Amino acid sequence: MVQNPVKEAERIASEVTAPYRLTARTTERTWMRVRTEDGGSTEETIPAEQVREWVSNRRLTVSIGNAAGVNLEFNGKSLPRLGTRGQGVPKLVLPPSQTP
Repeated sequence: MVQNPVKEAERIASEVTAPYRLTARTTERTWMRVRTEDGGSTEETIPAEQVREWVSNRRLTVSIGNAAGVNLEFNGKSLPRLGTRGQGVPKLVLPPSQTP
């Protein structure tokens, strides 16, 4: 496991450009909330073996209830597993800073 997976995910995400596409593939039941800076928001408990996708021209803020239960890709780049079973990720901003 990466030393600080959230920081590593932010580093990977900082290398991509809009439009942004976040793909979540669950391996276990996982609660997720995704908000976009353009006002969109979804929140749901996703069953295992499901795929969800969000697309935005602006940054996304992600919260996860079971970090081990989901594999994330951002613009096709795999992000590291963000934690262990049952561990939450309160806030992950993708990409971490908006490029002008």
